[in-house]
Amino acid sequence: MSEVKGSWKGKKAGGCFNHATWRFCPQYSFKLEKKAKVVLELTQENEHSAGFYVLKSDGSGRRVIFDEEVVAKSGFKAKKMISHEADLPAGDYVVVAATFEPGKEGDFVLKASHGTLKRLRRSKDWSDSTVQGEWRGKTAGGCKDHKTFKYNQQFLFNVAEKQEAVIAVYQSEREDFENIGFYVVKTEELAVIEKVLSTNIVGKGAFADGNESVAKVELEAGNYALIPCTFSPDKEAAFSATIFSTDIRFVDDKSVATGDDDEDGAAAAKAPSAAVLQPTPEVELVREKKAHMETMTKVSALQSELEQLRNSNFRLQDEVKALQAGSGASVASNTSIVDSKLMAQLVQELAAAGADKAKSEAILAKINATLNPSSKKADSDSDASDSSPSDVAPATLTKTPQNGKKVAVFGEWAGSSAAGCMNHLTWRYNPQLFLTVNQPTKATLTLTQQLEADAKPASISFYIIRPDLTNGRRVMLVRDADDDVIAKCKFLTAKSVSMDIELPQSQHPYVIIPCTFDPHVERRWTFQVSSESAEVSLAPFDQAVHGWSHGDARGEWTADTAGGCKNHPTFVNNPQYGFTVEKKTTLQILLLQSEKEDFDAIGAYLVKIPAERTANTKLAKVANEDVVEKSKFGAPDENYFSAVVQPGKYVIVPCTFDPKHVAKFSLHVFALNAGDLRLEELTEGSEVSVSGEWTAQNAGGCLNDESAFRRNQQYRLEVRRDMTLQIRLRQVDEAGLNSVGFYILKGSDKPRLRVVAKDILYKSAFTKTKDVNLEVNLLMGASPYIIVPCTFNKGEMGEYKLSLFAKDGDPTFSEHVSLHPVPDAYTELIVKSAWDDVHAGGCLNHTTWINNPQFHFTTDKRTEVLVFLSVPENQENFSTSIGFYVAKSDPESAVLLELKSKDIVKKAAFRKGHEVAVKATVEAGSYNIIPATFKPGFKSSFQLSVYSDNKAGSSLKALTGGDVSFKGKWEDHNSGGAPGQSADGWLRNPRYFLTVRKPLRLGAVLVQSPGKQFEDEQFQPIGFLVTRSDGQGNPRTTKDTDLIARAGFEPEKDVSTVFDIEPSVDPYVIVPSTFDAGVKLTYQLTLIVDPLSREFIELSDAPPTHSQEEWAEQFKAEALLSKMQKAINTAAASTNDLAGLVELASLNALSGPVMDLQNSVLKFQKLLNALKAAQLMGEEDIVVPKDLIAVSARPAGSAPPPPPPSSGGAPPPPPPVAPKADVVKGASYETPESELLNILKAGRAQLKSAADRKLADKPVEKDPFSAFNMGKILARRSAIEGEEEDEEDDDDWD
Repeated sequence: MSEVKGSWKGKKAGGCFNHATWRFCPQYSFKLEKKAKVVLELTQENEHSAGFYVLKSDGSGRRVIFDEEVVAKSGFKAKKMISHEADLPAGDYVVVAATFEPGKEGDFVLKASHGTLKRLRRSKDWSDSTVQGEWRGKTAGGCKDHKTFKYNQQFLFNVAEKQEAVIAVYQSEREDFENIGFYVVKTEELAVIEKVLSTNIVGKGAFADGNESVAKVELEAGNYALIPCTFSPDKEAAFSATIFSTDIRFVDDKSVATGDDDEDGAAAAKAPSAAVLQPTPEVELVREKKAHMETMTKVSALQSELEQLRNSNFRLQDEVKALQAGSGASVASNTSIVDSKLMAQLVQELAAAGADKAKSEAILAKINATLNPSSKKADSDSDASDSSPSDVAPATLTKTPQNGKKVAVFGEWAGSSAAGCMNHLTWRYNPQLFLTVNQPTKATLTLTQQLEADAKPASISFYIIRPDLTNGRRVMLVRDADDDVIAKCKFLTAKSVSMDIELPQSQHPYVIIPCTFDPHVERRWTFQVSSESAEVSLAPFDQAVHGWSHGDARGEWTADTAGGCKNHPTFVNNPQYGFTVEKKTTLQILLLQSEKEDFDAIGAYLVKIPAERTANTKLAKVANEDVVEKSKFGAPDENYFSAVVQPGKYVIVPCTFDPKHVAKFSLHVFALNAGDLRLEELTEGSEVSVSGEWTAQNAGGCLNDESAFRRNQQYRLEVRRDMTLQIRLRQVDEAGLNSVGFYILKGSDKPRLRVVAKDILYKSAFTKTKDVNLEVNLLMGASPYIIVPCTFNKGEMGEYKLSLFAKDGDPTFSEHVSLHPVPDAYTELIVKSAWDDVHAGGCLNHTTWINNPQFHFTTDKRTEVLVFLSVPENQENFSTSIGFYVAKSDPESAVLLELKSKDIVKKAAFRKGHEVAVKATVEAGSYNIIPATFKPGFKSSFQLSVYSDNKAGSSLKALTGGDVSFKGKWEDHNSGGAPGQSADGWLRNPRYFLTVRKPLRLGAVLVQSPGKQFEDEQFQPIGFLVTRSDGQGNPRTTKDTDLIARAGFEPEKDVSTVFDIEPSVDPYVIVPSTFDAGVKLTYQLTLIVDPLSREFIELSDAPPTHSQEEWAEQFKAEALLSKMQKAINTAAASTNDLAGLVELASLNALSGPVMDLQNSVLKFQKLLNALKAAQLMGEEDIVVPKDLIAVSARPAGSAPPPPPPSSGGAPPPPPPVAPKADVVKGASYETPESELLNILKAGRAQLKSAADRKLADKPVEKDPFSAFNMGKILARRSAIEGEEEDEEDDDDWD
């Protein structure tokens, strides 16, 4: 594919064909030698609503000016990539890349499957020159048929040589404008024409409805005047005029001509272009005359202002004298009196300067400095603040309140929040800040805009709204600007603006609204408050704290529905909107109309209706007593009012004062704590309809993507008799239509989140048209139904209206049909995760299932849940099925290590596809959800979605951090085989050291060749043993009790086991191995534990080290345990006595030996009670080491001896034996203190000495593994409880 890179920037962001400025959008040529099916693809960096047109070209290399030659278009979509396929015959073409709205800037790449896309060279393209004008008052003179024609503005230009030109006159101020055109008149001189003769008219733009008039004209060399006009006089609007030619430029156009670069990226080097042509003497003379007239106009205005300043000075001087005479007060330091003599002198100099532009501008600067002496200070203050902390743009916007004497909030004007000052209706959407003042204080407020490199500052300011206007809520209405706005900073085109203000204490926060003067100026800003005497709190907007419940609707007064106010009988024809209020609340109702400036006064009525009224049809009559509140009719663009209402049903009727005034409007209702506030447009009796919008959140597309489809808004349709309906889905915006349609499903009171074929009763066609219609027969007995209007592709946005009509035209139709949005009955809980190298464990057929991610779902009451597991579509190397298990949680462990059939509450059958789901009703409690692939080792991201009708009491969280893994490899030096093959060989296998600090249940999994799929399932027998340690890093194998757990040995992909384990200071040893020695394989060993207990285990491939304190603790506990064992043989005592030993020893309850003591106390309880001995124990000889800790304990930080070398050589010598200990005769146990002293002195040396004596008397066994009973070790592991999984089971969906 060929491709070009381009950008929408400046005037090149001209918008779609709805705007005359589309002609400035980037255009690219390509040529087809023969007919072809061409695929064009536009990729943009932003997600503007964008698209492209393909037009037939004359092959001249010039951009296309007329839009009649469109042969294909993509449609406009807010997506990263837009593509379109078109069958095109051989020929020359131009592609126009555009955004839907003008002014949307960004970069893009355009690709074509056939032909070669090329930029249009400036050397061949049109040169363009543009001027702006206005039809206002006298200059709206109409066409040549009217005497006032001569007052229209004229634009002069000179033609050096004969050429063809295209002239376009266009306006974008008003959509309903009528009949604009223009005349091109030949003149002798380059001067304004007093009288236009028909013989001098050489070109004319046809008068046509709309926003532009375009015509091609042939021009000889000479002087000309362009006269844009409307057909009738007094039609006011701003306009632009552009001439496309070889080198023609308007006299009033002082801009530099621009064009696209050549293909090689360098600007065209032709000379001299229209942009650099030297003006003729005639043109210079006209410009000088015009500049002189402008200067004289300024002089006149300044003289008038000077006279006012003189009068103001006299009054100010009189007031100062009066103050000084009355109270001795001095003039404030910031009071300034304008020097009127200096001003008069400057005005005279300006008049004398005449057309000298440089001299005039210098004098004007002096005048401004005289009139605004504080501006220089403001500029210096702004410069001084350049190094302040607020000048640095933060990484993130402020989201929490800031407290202190000096606080700052970082925000931004972006999108709809770049709303401009209060001259614009959009001001209320600016960011709003909430300033809490608990004590009176004087404060300095500063607003600083963050500027990119070379960016010019915008005009900025801020408003301060009185605290009790909204009582801490967002300000949406300002009734009286003089009263509600307590202060406003002066708008300045500067980097920062500030003001000092006295702020009284207030119960509610002040609302501060930072803004730019004009809307659509996007940038970041910092707002800082410096308080002199008291701490303040500055908070950004938080919907939960400062927001309103909000409902809105967009409508239109048409020729049929513009019924006027209640004074007129047509009042009920106006659009009507119904809503319900659940509890007493305050409403603020706002009506906006921005389409027309010269419009009738607008207003609205709030009407209470009976609670028993169920039809969503218009009111046929409105009695005066039913009107709760109404607005006053005033401005043509904005009206609002407030009302306190009781629970019930209400209707709002927006209207103009007089009938037949046509325009579009928007209606907004704000309420305090009113929950979900929905405005429903009421319909005529023969139509039932609802309006909606596909947004980024609910544009789910059709059923091709089931997981996205459930995001669509659903509507509950109920019919109370059998009937035939016509259903119409209408797109509100005709420009950029989407492919849309709808489904009719079996219904209920809840949204249908999963749709199978049997649920679909009707389906319309999906077409890219304004209306989609379908006739259906609906039975009362099958009611209710669900209608789902949607776009074909997800993510396509737009407004729509869904309407129902009775085929027989029954006027009572609306009484038998109701259509309402399905209420949001579920809370949506979503987590995203992945099956990766460690966590792709497969289904329950594989012991590695415990490696799968697990998720914890809880509910505090019985609830209906719908669980969905989805993976990305069309993944490579993902050929397995997906499913999941829902099981009761283990109260002892968050992660399930064992899963039995009786514990499985619900299972999603394993299916190939991108989504599986189940529906179930579960009791209050906790559940583990375990997503899995059918076979292990398949990696993919996935999303788990749980919908619960227990909206407030359900939660879902991922259980992470509960496993630890090591990867390794059996090679020649460490592949020693199983224990039964060779003792020396087995000791050569890799080993891992497990430290446990509290009693736990663990799962362990050994996988061979991780990440590799075996189609023929030819596996090597593998297994592993978990044993106690001999204290020197070696597995201990002398007794059966030394074996903690085992798995294998079997020819399986994986082996696993679950086991309980007690704490120990000495680590346990895990030895993974193959059955046969010398087998080379990679492996992965994974240990799984409850995430909450993860901190109590440590797995490493080297023996851990222990501190002196840890070993001292071990000695104490072992001495206690030894004494208790001896006590059993001689006497008995109460359990409390033995438990007291543990308590008096002050041992750490988390250490392993202390847990052994506690367990021993429980075991001895019954025996001690039976013995009924009179005393705890008799006299005993106790061995007491001379230096227990120093000799017996290992030095702090030292490691145990290393394991045997991999070659199987002799192990290292044992550690030195403790020195001979003294013997204490007749130790007494009469007091706890003496007993504790003797017990704590009983050390490890005595235990080791006794063990050495026993070993010396016993012959050494040749096979150190005989105590393990190898017959049991090598036995086949037990079959997994329950049946094996099958792929493609039927779904279990209640």
